[in-house]
Amino acid sequence: MEIMKQKDDEFIDVEKRFRDENGDCLRIQSQYGQVYSSLIKKIKKYAKTENLDALQFEDNLNEAKQVFDDMAYSLKCFWKNPSHDKFWEYPNISSDLDSPERWSGVSPVDPVLLDTATAEYLKRPWMQLNNIDLFILRGFIFNEVAHYADGIKSGAMEGRIDFAYLLSGGKLDKTLIYKLLFAGVKFTIQWILLPVLAAIFYYFGYETITLWILIAYLVTAGIAILFIPKRYFQNREMRDTQNKLNINLGKLLNVHRMCSYNTFNPSQLRSQIADLEQHDLHLPPPVYSILDRAIQRDPYVLLDE
Repeated sequence: MEIMKQKDDEFIDVEKRFRDENGDCLRIQSQYGQVYSSLIKKIKKYAKTENLDALQFEDNLNEAKQVFDDMAYSLKCFWKNPSHDKFWEYPNISSDLDSPERWSGVSPVDPVLLDTATAEYLKRPWMQLNNIDLFILRGFIFNEVAHYADGIKSGAMEGRIDFAYLLSGGKLDKTLIYKLLFAGVKFTIQWILLPVLAAIFYYFGYETITLWILIAYLVTAGIAILFIPKRYFQNREMRDTQNKLNINLGKLLNVHRMCSYNTFNPSQLRSQIADLEQHDLHLPPPVYSILDRAIQRDPYVLLDE
């Protein structure tokens, strides 16, 4: 009993020292503080179960903090002016996908850094918590949603380039303005420019040049008319492709929406992800690892503790 009491006292001293060293994170009601507090409880329970000494307990605490800090940074890597007490904020699907001004990238997440941090996290089962699992899932899944939506809007998913979208920086209102501008320029060049030039040259008495301009205009107009059926079928094919891509995006959004709840059924989420695979949509491998381990613990409930 005396030995157990001594070890408990040593653990208390280690925990106090850890809290003092990381006081800013642990004192305030922040996302960091909530996770750190849960980690301390989990690692202390593990240390007692495995009969670890105080030094090993302290090493595990510091290891877990480093791994989690790397993970938190990867989740807010491209977040402009992030709050000091947050590393994740639920994105507004309508505004943040149409005009991602809060981030310097397509999404706030750096998936490469998150993959590295997740690998370190999975090496340490003694620090694994439901709420950390959820942040990993949400980060990877929203990043996939954001990049898929960006691929649709930029034209990359269809093998083309939407210059209006690129020039607008992804902002919906500016994209529409550029599209109207490009459409106006195209219409002017195709149908108005040559007749205006012909009129100008005719006014100044250059009848031969005027004739050649009118011939060129008739030829280009004739070609445009002849290619109307081809453009119709190309546009129909493009619309079919866009509809397919939008359906896939909707499926991704459904998966993202399920992960946004504090409690959900991990087996049902796994089923939805399997449906994505039937449409050639594959999420990053860490998503499957995290989710499969959660199902092993409880196939019916994944709770944000």
